[in-house]
Amino acid sequence: MKSIRCNECGLLNWDTREACKRCHTPLFPAPVEVQPEIAPVAASPATPGVPLTVAEYYPVVAMDQHVRSHRKPAFIFAAIGLFLIIAAIPVLIAFAVPISTWVYEGPTPDYAKLITSSTDYKKTWNILLNRENEIYISTAEQMSGLNIQHKAKLLPETLMLYHAGLLKFHEITAPPNEFADVAFLMNEFTNEPATEEIGRQWRVLNRRMKIADSPVNESNQWWIVPIGEREYVQVTESQKRYDFATSTNFLDVTFKWKWKPNDFGRALDIADPSYKLPEDIIGRGNWLPADSLGMPVRDSRVTYEGYAELRRKDDLTWAVDKIWFGDSPDQHYPSNQQNQFSHYHYLDIEGF
Repeated sequence: MKSIRCNECGLLNWDTREACKRCHTPLFPAPVEVQPEIAPVAASPATPGVPLTVAEYYPVVAMDQHVRSHRKPAFIFAAIGLFLIIAAIPVLIAFAVPISTWVYEGPTPDYAKLITSSTDYKKTWNILLNRENEIYISTAEQMSGLNIQHKAKLLPETLMLYHAGLLKFHEITAPPNEFADVAFLMNEFTNEPATEEIGRQWRVLNRRMKIADSPVNESNQWWIVPIGEREYVQVTESQKRYDFATSTNFLDVTFKWKWKPNDFGRALDIADPSYKLPEDIIGRGNWLPADSLGMPVRDSRVTYEGYAELRRKDDLTWAVDKIWFGDSPDQHYPSNQQNQFSHYHYLDIEGF
């Protein structure tokens, strides 16, 4: 039989006893329950008397629960963010207008100086007259009398200058100094200035072209006839414009101007006492009134419309990029960008 010493008082006791005979202290300690091994987690300050959470006992399980519990809120937040982005688009567009307006801030340019000093404005207002004319009248027609229907290819302005004594007609088959009345033209002819002084003010343009879509209205030579100058009146409208593609500021300016006719222009001026319509010059029976319906109405008493595109340069000054003038008081930009005389020529000509 074996003896066991008490750890408390040191008395030897038989191993059959469970407690010390002297101090009654248990001779054998209670068995310790072995817990399963748990993965280590980050230490956190423990509060005495507060039990550990599930996450502290089973971190892997708690993490999976955390992920599952946050999936739904994350999806909701993403949906809300997408909605806010879509809703913000109109707001951003609305802010674009104040931004572009801010770009335009600066001193108002001197419209009158810019427009009147531009190259196109300072040019004399010119018109084109076809100098050479071809007519084809058969022998039978010539024997039956005059057939002025062939004169419809004459521009209305040609007849009006003829009526004012500024030009005359010369048949090509006639002697050099022999001129014919418009009513008796039967062969190919030219329009010539009435005097040498007038001839020095007109210029000849050599080019083959058509008037409108008619196959017979062709001429090798044209007269460039100055009809007056332009007088600036005032700006009627100004609109700011910003080109994002080129980062450039523009001003679209509409203005009014008046026509100051010269001696040639007064023959076309409806306000002049001697003004006469083409069909009244040649006779209504010999002239188709429709031929003068497309002629611009030129009136020195009223104002005409003009348009100018102004561009702000890098040095913050302004330049005229484009300028347009109406041929008639009832012509407006941009509906009448192609002036009446754009039908008479296809390329830009100096003075137009």
